[in-house]
Amino acid sequence: MNRALPCVLLLLGLCPRPARASDWNAGGGWTPVGTGDCPGRDVAGTNGPTPDAAKCTAAYAGFTAVCWAGNCTYKDVAAGTCKGGANPGQMYTCAPGRASAAPASASAPEAWTSVGTGDCPGRDVAETKGPTPDPAKCNATFAGFTAVCWDGACTYKNLATSACTGGASPGRMYTCAAGPVATPIHRPATGTWAPVGTGDCPGSDVAGTTGPTPDPARCTAGFAGFTAVCWAGNCTYKNVATPKCTGGSNPGRMYSCSFR
Repeated sequence: MNRALPCVLLLLGLCPRPARASDWNAGGGWTPVGTGDCPGRDVAGTNGPTPDAAKCTAAYAGFTAVCWAGNCTYKDVAAGTCKGGANPGQMYTCAPGRASAAPASASAPEAWTSVGTGDCPGRDVAETKGPTPDPAKCNATFAGFTAVCWDGACTYKNLATSACTGGASPGRMYTCAAGPVATPIHRPATGTWAPVGTGDCPGSDVAGTTGPTPDPARCTAGFAGFTAVCWAGNCTYKNVATPKCTGGSNPGRMYSCSFR
C-alpha cells in the first residue's frame, strides 16, 4: 500500500489512527488497554510491574508496553495490532494527552485488594463475568483467598494468595481482604527452572537456546508453569503447561518454569 496516499475518511474526521508524536502534550502517559502480548518487536525492558513513565515520549506515542509481576517490555508496534504473543501480561499504550494511569484492576471493589499478576493450577471454586472480582464473593469465609481476572472473566480459588503460583494463565490477581489488609505479593522478575523428569510434546515451540540446561532469563512471570525440554546441546521452550506436555517423539530432560 502506498503510505503517501491520504485516507479520505481521515480528512472527514472518520478514519481512526494510532496516536502520533504530533498529538503530544505534557499530559501524555501510559494508559492500560487490557491483557495481551505480541511476538517480537521488543526494543527495551525495565524492572517493576508498571511501565517506566520516562519511556512514554512523543516519539513513542501509540506504541506498546507489556508488563508482568516483575518486569515490562516495550514494543515498537501499535497496541491495537499487538496480538498473538505467547506470554500475555498487562498491556499499555503510550497515549498523548493523558496522565499515566493505574491498571483497570485498581478500580476493583474495596474488599478485593490487587496484588499484581499471577495464577496457580486448580483450586477453582467459582467464576464470574467481567474484568474485576465480584464484591459478593469476598466475605469472611473467603478472607485471604484468591481471585484471578482477565478481560472478560474472573475465577476464584480457595487458596491463600501467597501460595497461588505456578499457573499457566497469569492474569490480574486479587486477595480477599475481608479481614486485615493483605500485603501485596512481590514476585521476582525471574523464577527457576524445576526439573520434572523426561518427556516431550508436539508443537507449541516458541524459542530455542543452545546448551544442555534452560536459560534462566526465559523463566519469567509470563512463562510461569510453561515448559522447557533439553537435550545434550540445546533446549526448546513450549507455551504449554508442563503437566500437559506429553506425547512428543523426542523426549529430553523436561523443566517447568516455577515461581514457588
